[in-house]
Amino acid sequence: MLSLLRVAVVLAGVLLWDAAFTPACAQTYPARPLRLIVPFGAGTATDLVARHVGFGLANELGQPVAVENRPGGGGMIGAEAVAKSAPDGYTIIMGTSASHATSVSLFKKVPFDPIADFAPIARISIFPAVLVVHESIPAGTVAELIAYAKARPGQLNYATSGPGSQNHLQAAMLAVTAGLQVTHVPFKDAGQIFGAIGRGEVAFMFYPFSALGPVIQGGKVKVLASTGEKRSPLTPNAPTMMEAGFPELTLSGWNALYAPAGTPADIINRLNAATGRALENAEMRAKLGALGVDLAFGSPQELAAFTRAEIERYRKLVALAQLKPE
Repeated sequence: MLSLLRVAVVLAGVLLWDAAFTPACAQTYPARPLRLIVPFGAGTATDLVARHVGFGLANELGQPVAVENRPGGGGMIGAEAVAKSAPDGYTIIMGTSASHATSVSLFKKVPFDPIADFAPIARISIFPAVLVVHESIPAGTVAELIAYAKARPGQLNYATSGPGSQNHLQAAMLAVTAGLQVTHVPFKDAGQIFGAIGRGEVAFMFYPFSALGPVIQGGKVKVLASTGEKRSPLTPNAPTMMEAGFPELTLSGWNALYAPAGTPADIINRLNAATGRALENAEMRAKLGALGVDLAFGSPQELAAFTRAEIERYRKLVALAQLKPE
């Protein structure tokens, strides 16, 4: 009887200690620097957004936020690394439509579940792409590009950030809906893809203006259209793909923050609140606006619902583009 009483006292003490300790841990978070994983290379649209957001988070949290690029596999390599990280709030990912929506439809084996293996933190941004052609291509409109490509079946190629990327899906959808015979040429990082389009090694591509801006300003490529719902103020003379006759290509990428599944809710809420404050900063909004990025901040619950809806939406789009899982 006495031993049972001692056990009960010990258990009660453990429960009281745990109840007191858990809030204390949350209150001291973060006690060390954070890692913000970018599942694409340096200089890409997601990388640029992540560096601005990481700086803002560091100011709000009082700890450095180190941006770490983990490119490859259409965003899957970086996403897998985060999914397998400790759920302590110190490793998070700048997820994308590629890593957290299209991957399950475009790859036979995905080493993570974008729903079950991640804790949503906050949506960040929406970024339309622009359709560009090399200056040597005699096309100033989408219709002219299509006519030029149809007259040369199998001769034109297009660049992407790799299989499963947003711009791969966009180009594949254009090829299918317009009836084009063109060749897919994937690249691993922004430097390679920009060099290829700048030198005319590829004829056309879709890419976010946020990263492609300097190449456009260099005069080596021409902007034919954008994939946003409305014309971008950064390319006001370029029609939307809807205006060009391709409403199914009103298709923008997005960024959102996720942590590994199992991260405590109070840490998720703290990260969400810090993200919201960072995005309210006027200087931050101006910098992201200059990249052609539209802000789309929301709660963890809203991001969870959005992610599920995007996975289903992209299943249909991948089928429309006639892309088979690799």
